[in-house]
Amino acid sequence: MNNNDDLLKKTDIEKIATKGQAIYSKIKAQYEPKKNGGYLAIEIDSKEVFFGKTGQDFLSG
Repeated sequence: MNNNDDLLKKTDIEKIATKGQAIYSKIKAQYEPKKNGGYLAIEIDSKEVFFGKTGQDFLSG
């Protein structure tokens, strides 16, 4: 088992999803409908939001 497997076992995916949804519900008016079709990444601890036109936008960097 590698470190990534250990990390996934210790990660509470439901908690992350719940926090992300709560943040999104507060900001969605800024993105819908004018930015439909784009992607948001939400950093749940800082509540920082990143918008990209494609999923690839988040992979570089």
